[in-house]
Amino acid sequence: MAVYLWLNYFVIKGLDIEMTVRPRQIIPSGSFVVSGTESLVLDAYLGSCVGVTLWDSETGVGGLHHLLLPEPIEKSRPWQPEKFASTGLPLFIQALCEKGAHTSRLQATLAGGGLIGPVSQLDLDLDIGGRTAEIACNLLEKEGISILKAEIGGYFSCRMSLDLSSGDTEITPMIYPEISHNSPVPVCPTPEQIRETIQTIRPIPQIALKLLRMIHNDMNSLEDVAKEVRQDQVISAKVIQLCNSALFSRKMNTDSIDRALVLMGEKRFLMLVLSAAVDSGIFGYSRGYSLCKGGLYNHSLGMAVACESLAKRTSNRVSPAVAYTAGLLHDIGKVVLDQYVAEAIPFFYRRILEEGKDLITSEKACFDTTHAETGCTLARLWGLPDVLYDPIACHHEPEKAEEYPELTHLVFFSDLILSRFTMGQELERMDARRLAESLDVLGFSRNQLPALIDTVSVPL
Repeated sequence: MAVYLWLNYFVIKGLDIEMTVRPRQIIPSGSFVVSGTESLVLDAYLGSCVGVTLWDSETGVGGLHHLLLPEPIEKSRPWQPEKFASTGLPLFIQALCEKGAHTSRLQATLAGGGLIGPVSQLDLDLDIGGRTAEIACNLLEKEGISILKAEIGGYFSCRMSLDLSSGDTEITPMIYPEISHNSPVPVCPTPEQIRETIQTIRPIPQIALKLLRMIHNDMNSLEDVAKEVRQDQVISAKVIQLCNSALFSRKMNTDSIDRALVLMGEKRFLMLVLSAAVDSGIFGYSRGYSLCKGGLYNHSLGMAVACESLAKRTSNRVSPAVAYTAGLLHDIGKVVLDQYVAEAIPFFYRRILEEGKDLITSEKACFDTTHAETGCTLARLWGLPDVLYDPIACHHEPEKAEEYPELTHLVFFSDLILSRFTMGQELERMDARRLAESLDVLGFSRNQLPALIDTVSVPL
């Protein structure tokens, strides 16, 4: 799902300031873009993932590949081969050559492969970023492609950018020194201010509440829902857009609600309408938690798909439909606290990116509450199904779930994986030290982890 951002860039030369407007395209994990010379910058936000740029200066052909994992679990029939270094990088090189590049002229830059957030022994043992980088380097060497620069490993995330007009690659650590040092602790909002904000949040649309009841009660009558969707142009457009997005892996063109219903099936159609209704009614442009436009909604939608996919592997311990809605709504508390986080961005960047503090601890220090606690309050106010309370309130601390521990651990696990492999969406890193307990609760073994990562990681 390509995302175009038009950003203002200021180039300071002495005392003169030159302003240029440059289109930028974010490359999602597990995909690549190849192009000739044009006024476009390709960006990849990298944590454990590895980014590779290739450039042929003679023809002006180049591209950026955002590698997710080292190699597919099922090597004979890999699904989405672009995700893996071993199967995706050859496709990337082939696409460049078909555009006119030649391996003898291509020059490469590599970045990413870091250990992000609190590092556990499991992170070190898996070494996903290190193995992805190693396979990439070996393949480049085999093709005779020289590596100009490689900034691999470390304990930081970064943005990798390829300027297609010049072939220049820039690697920028996602730490902002201009705001991260000597930043004062912000003034905390009072509990009364937060309660007032909760009351003023736009309520979840009625159609979304109806869909939640249908999904959680396994109701299948869609006549009234389809009628409401057809009458709402905004939701209709969003549903069709989701049907055609890479997130839902649809190759057929969907141009109507009726066709979407036929192609997706009743249950999946309900989930798409719910996602569209939530987007139009709850998640606006996040100024604090999101690191890019739409980051809060994109993360929630990615979590919905990831939770659904993982639930299908739990031997009926967790309903995929319930897991989808839990993933979609797990972060609704951020809608309440977002304005306060926006005012406290320097404080949060310093604590999370430099001091290694987790988001929950930072929120508690700043607001005397967390987005998890606030989200549960909001869920009860809106009358959401009881099954959603634990995953909303405890997705950072799943061991505290009282009634739905398996669902809560599943949401935590999905969030942990996405926080490692879909950088650039949100200001959040999950603590991997709870991973072993979550695997145990969900009935997974440590040996299954690479396959589960492959299952949970989704293109955003």
